[in-house]
Amino acid sequence: MGGNPINPAGGAAAGPCKMTPVSLRAFQIKASDMPVTIKLCENEQGDPAKSTFSTITVRSLSTNPPTVIKGQPTAVTKTTFTLTLPVGLYYVGIVVNPFPGSAMAYVYEDCAGSNQLTDIQLDVGDLSGYFTLRVV
Repeated sequence: MGGNPINPAGGAAAGPCKMTPVSLRAFQIKASDMPVTIKLCENEQGDPAKSTFSTITVRSLSTNPPTVIKGQPTAVTKTTFTLTLPVGLYYVGIVVNPFPGSAMAYVYEDCAGSNQLTDIQLDVGDLSGYFTLRVV
């Protein structure tokens, strides 16, 4: 069963969105609102993804050079992962395993709203996307 733009993934998420958009692919969240769960969707209507996550890399942008945050993400499945991060600025890099015939993959916060974080254009061979997250 598909979702809709107000509740991608057909109501699977119970709580309100925690992440606030700052600019394109840049979001902010309160440390007290952690953890936050991210999900992969097939389309903008929030239908369950046919593609799957391959790798997710979280880097601190508060260090020079940026450093990988060990132990993040947590609770990883084929189509969801959870972040539990302290105060700081982070880059979340995502690589997907494309499903044959899928043109796009959409990455959303798993919440009761429509909080799209990034999209990945699979039909042109792009298998990766990213977003930044500031924890305050």
